[in-house]
Formats: sequence, C-alpha cells, structure tokens
Amino acid sequence: MSAIKYDDVKVVVTETGWPSMGDENEIGASEINAASYNGNLVKKVLSGSGTPLRPRDPLNVYLFALFNENQKPGPTSERNYGLFYPNEQKVYSIPLTQEELKGGQSTPVNTNANKVPVTGEVSKTQAGQTWCVANGKADEKKLQDALDYACGEGGADCNAIQPGAACYNPNSLEAHASYAFNNYYQKKTRAAGTCEFGGAAYVVSQRPAYGNCEFPTGGH
Repeated sequence: MSAIKYDDVKVVVTETGWPSMGDENEIGASEINAASYNGNLVKKVLSGSGTPLRPRDPLNVYLFALFNENQKPGPTSERNYGLFYPNEQKVYSIPLTQEELKGGQSTPVNTNANKVPVTGEVSKTQAGQTWCVANGKADEKKLQDALDYACGEGGADCNAIQPGAACYNPNSLEAHASYAFNNYYQKKTRAAGTCEFGGAAYVVSQRPAYGNCEFPTGGH
C-alpha cells in the first residue's frame, strides 16, 4: 500500500487462529500449539506495537474463533479453532487482557481433565479421539443409500440398530446412519476418506449422543 502511495490505509487482520485438534494428517493441530500461537498473538496485540514497517500503528485483529463450530463439516480442524467449547467451557487458557498478562497467566493449556464439549464430559482417555456421524442436512435418499452401503458391502456391524437392540432407539434415519457410519469409520481405523459417504457424513471430536446409545472409538 505504501508503494502505491496509500500508506494512510488502516490494516486489519480479519481472521487468524490455530486449531486445537485435527485429523491424523493435520500435523501441528494441538492444544499446545493453538495456545502458543493465540497466546503470543494476544501478547503482541496488547503490546500496542504495530508491524515492523508501521511500529506506531496498533494492530486490529479478529481472532478465529471464539467457539468451536461443532456442527461444521470438513476436516476435524474446522470444528476446533475455538477458545471455548459450545457449552462455554474453555478449550485452553490464555491471557486476553493486560491485567491477565501482568498477572502472570502464562500456563498455555487448560490441564483440567473435566473439559466439557458438546454432549458431555471428555476424559483424558478420549483426548484426540474422533467419531463419524451422519450429516443431518443430507437428503434422506443419500443417507439411506450410505446406510445400506455401510451395513452391507462396507462391512459395518449394524446389529445394534436392529429392532429391540441397544441402539435401535431413537428410531431415526440420522441416528441409525450415524451409528453405522461410525462403526465403519472405526473399523477402517479412522483413515482419511472413510467418513465421507458422498457428503452424508463428517467427523466430530466429541462423542455423539443419540439416546442411551454408546458410540465406540478405536475398537472400544
């Protein structure tokens, strides 16, 4: 902007952040890295200094994101950019004000083992685990076709969603498809591309809850 004589234009960073969790191929997506990136970003902004070219101009930055977007499709990282879970519990702790910065709040990661995401508590043993669920916005035919594939040619164990079995209720296409998709996904060791079903499914990082049905992960 300076080169074309518009050096009075204010610069705003409209989106920057780091994911606290990701798929196996998303190297670097972790709570430690997210806390380090965002913590140092906040520290830089609160210092009041600008860029090397404009050291006196304050930085205006929009941090992405305040909350984890737990229903967002795509890779696991897309649902884990937030400082907070959707139920308002912290994903990790970083200083956000001058007072916190001066107070020495430097512990980057929230070590509280009772972090609560969307549907319940996450224990230490669940850290980094993922599940596959049906996309409720997909049309019924696509969901049904994907369910038929998972329980048929795909080799998923769908006994639990048969009438009278543990996961038959709630008796809905989305709930049954989610169970079948997750069973298939876990059997395939959560490999990339095994939770797509033509857009009928996506990966989540919080254990799904459909009635009293338990969604296993990693063979458990």
